[in-house]
Amino acid sequence: MLVVMRRFWIQKGSFDEFERLSREEIWPPIEAAGARILGMFRAEEPHPNDEVTEPCDMVILLTQYTDRDHWHATRARQDTWRGPDDVRARLAQGGRARHELTLATHPTFTEPVHVKIGGPFFTWKEEPMGSVE
Repeated sequence: MLVVMRRFWIQKGSFDEFERLSREEIWPPIEAAGARILGMFRAEEPHPNDEVTEPCDMVILLTQYTDRDHWHATRARQDTWRGPDDVRARLAQGGRARHELTLATHPTFTEPVHVKIGGPFFTWKEEPMGSVE
């Protein structure tokens, strides 16, 4: 199991549209491909980011995948997408619209270290994202 904690620094005041694009355009094809959205959270205070100097809002998204290959298969890129082309096109369109609201984004990939009653516990590994999708 892989859980990705992705932080987004978004334009101040754009959260409602960012959340709508995620919920209506981006998550349905990702969930259809077997990923599970665990939750989206709006931070009360944005975590500092050297890339973002303007006022912003911060969003944290937790998504569960089977493994790294599964994560890659849910990206809207033609070389990794494993679903129908029309679904990939809709995902890509929603991703571009959400990207317009995004000032910076960073994922953290996690793997379970052990599971207890109360939920899994994860180690955190910061890794570069590459191009925003």
